[in-house]
Amino acid sequence: MEEGLSHGTADGLPEESRTRAGNTLTGVHRGLGVAVFAVLAFVVNVLGTDTPAPWRDEAATWMSTQRSLADLLSMLRSVDAVHGLYYLGVRLWIVPFGDSVVSLRALSALGVAIGVALVMPLAHRLFGLTAAVGAGLAYAVLPPFTWAAAEARSYAWAGVLSCAMALGFWVAHRRGDWLSWLVYTVLVVIAVHGFIYNVLVVLAAVGLSLAWLRPGQRLRALVATGVGLLACLPFALLVASQGEQVSWLTTYPVIITDVTMGVFWGTESVSQWVGTAILVLALAVVARSWWSGRYRGELGFVVGWLLLPLGILLALHPVIPLYHRRYLLATIPALALVLGFLVARLRWVWLRCILMIVLILGCVPGYLDSREPLSKLTPAPAIKELAKHARAGDGIYVVESDENGLAWSFPVPIGAMVDLSTPLDDGWRAHQLYSDSVPVDSLGDRLTAIDRVWVWSDVGRLDETEAAFALQDFAEVDRIKAKDHYRTVLVLMERVA
Repeated sequence: MEEGLSHGTADGLPEESRTRAGNTLTGVHRGLGVAVFAVLAFVVNVLGTDTPAPWRDEAATWMSTQRSLADLLSMLRSVDAVHGLYYLGVRLWIVPFGDSVVSLRALSALGVAIGVALVMPLAHRLFGLTAAVGAGLAYAVLPPFTWAAAEARSYAWAGVLSCAMALGFWVAHRRGDWLSWLVYTVLVVIAVHGFIYNVLVVLAAVGLSLAWLRPGQRLRALVATGVGLLACLPFALLVASQGEQVSWLTTYPVIITDVTMGVFWGTESVSQWVGTAILVLALAVVARSWWSGRYRGELGFVVGWLLLPLGILLALHPVIPLYHRRYLLATIPALALVLGFLVARLRWVWLRCILMIVLILGCVPGYLDSREPLSKLTPAPAIKELAKHARAGDGIYVVESDENGLAWSFPVPIGAMVDLSTPLDDGWRAHQLYSDSVPVDSLGDRLTAIDRVWVWSDVGRLDETEAAFALQDFAEVDRIKAKDHYRTVLVLMERVA
């Protein structure tokens, strides 16, 4: 072991004994064990992902695929660069698996499974075999990940990328050669390009662990990390130039329960309280081990990974609003590692089993909550009203732009209606994520065969839109206010005889 790092394991064995014991579980057996955990994690996390109604963030993922590769790359220069690498991955995924809501969410569930497959060997390297089992189980059931598995966005893959970067760091640290550090540098670049908040993970986790590396290794770690972050600078500047996309964070409420429990355990209260109690116990065990002088480098890395990005975002938030609990998904693998460490430090097997059972049961409410039909900020209630009253062949016109991707999100009843607001010209795809709705006075022949139009509005300018349709000989005959997050208003306009 390196000077200043631990000389034992979480199982209480000296390093030499652990190495001999570990050799009996190398190769096929250990790989098979990780594969079994990963498959179980996929099954658990993909179940129920067809139940929650989609929302506009997921629709944005789908919309990104509805353009040529050249148009996508062009669009990313002006909007959504932060998700660019994920969008490219989605394009590959939909070739064999399609672009349905269920398919895109299955890609996220796969991300959780791969995260399990990475966190287990990482935990094994840091704290031993028992910790690897505990970390793998925890990763599969933690509410932030079970939520991310049902979300057609990049959050589940944020955990994968941060795990890959961390594993690369520790492999390079153990081996000490420049080739391993080069691989780690490449992983830093990929992790940051895949999820910009991984910059905080690199700075926090690697930065806090440097004090316990040997001088030679410390220099290599600094150089490898510095080169990786320097290579990410153009991307970071591009993302910063698109900061208007998160301007809404200025009104995002930062409350104590969110930053102490919600970040780590989701929004369901039972999962929050059970999980927080376990985490407090785990951190107490971590503190005891750290003060005893064991695992200081490893624990510094993991605790820095878990807590410092949150602290940095909270410190910056009053000046540069960047905090949202879902942006901290990249830190949740560290929570799995801390829980795995706690499991390994318990002396009796029966106590370890009880702890894992309590953890799993405590996470169940959060899991079920993420699988509710209205668990997202979805316009589904408005769609339900539309399904009751719309007829096949009715027109639908979305005020300003269709940010909810209604045709993809809700093929029934939207598929039976005539889309009036989407431009026929695809030129917008090269620079915009969402298309501006066609002006009513420019619809021309698209209105000729339509006698009923539903105007969909969850933003302003509804009155202007109604007035524009009135000039096209349509009059309001019904108005419905949906009970959804967006306070959607549906206005039925019929052609005046």
